Amino acid sequence: MNGSDIAKIFTLNSFALAKNVEGISEEASLKDTGAGSTINWVLGHILSTRRAVSKVAGLELPWTEEGADAYGRGSSPAANTNPTAMEDIHALLHAHTETLVAWLEEQTDTDLKKANPDGPHEIFGATIGGILLGLAWHEGYHVGQVGTLRRLIGLDGAIA
Repeated sequence: MNGSDIAKIFTLNSFALAKNVEGISEEASLKDTGAGSTINWVLGHILSTRRAVSKVAGLELPWTEEGADAYGRGSSPAANTNPTAMEDIHALLHAHTETLVAWLEEQTDTDLKKANPDGPHEIFGATIGGILLGLAWHEGYHVGQVGTLRRLIGLDGAIA
């Protein structure tokens, strides 16, 4: 495994996310479908998780702590009375993906086998590469949720 392999996962996630949010209005992104999350919340949660990705990679954090906290694990779309605009979240994600992919392309197998400075994760392991793979998987999971939520708000699927 090298950085290019992990970069491909984040690139594919970004592509799928862009397709899935295409044509969704800000109002629709905030619609409660009864499925537990709004599209806006899932996008914000992905960006919130990019803070962890950035920390592992030593990159600049893509969002303020306050902004990220409203979308962090255990937060609720209903409790977020001042959500960040979906378009703004997506723009931050896109820009961060470009930075992350460029960084990942430079990482070797040896770089990714280094221990995570914050210690091991209970599921993703103890190496930088393992943590990044786990976070890429987590992101892909939520990108898929956006595709499902897209259908629940009445739009056709975006990826054939």
